[in-house]
Amino acid sequence: MIASELKKLKETERFFSNPFYAIGVDKSKHIIIGKLKIVENKMQVVEDFSRVLSLDHKEDLTAILTMMRVANENMGELILNCFPNNTKYDANLDVIYKSVWYRNETDFHWTLIPCQ
Repeated sequence: MIASELKKLKETERFFSNPFYAIGVDKSKHIIIGKLKIVENKMQVVEDFSRVLSLDHKEDLTAILTMMRVANENMGELILNCFPNNTKYDANLDVIYKSVWYRNETDFHWTLIPCQ
């Protein structure tokens, strides 16, 4: 394995072996949020998912959501005014975005954010 692949593998393990928020948004801008982590190659729910109207009640996300708005403000249409509608890893913010081709009531745009 070359050094870059090993580094990527270690970063992936670091991200997913610790608790992270999974935030899903459907086409009607309905939000579901929960906390997950991977333990022994299995997804473990750390905090149950709930449907919420906004993310305002998650005070520990206020700073990162503000940074995401600023970082993505020139990205075109933003979901909830901070999530870009594409699939990418933002290394500067340590955030993963996963878009879907067509969002509906069951297909969500996902954003994964490490818990602080």
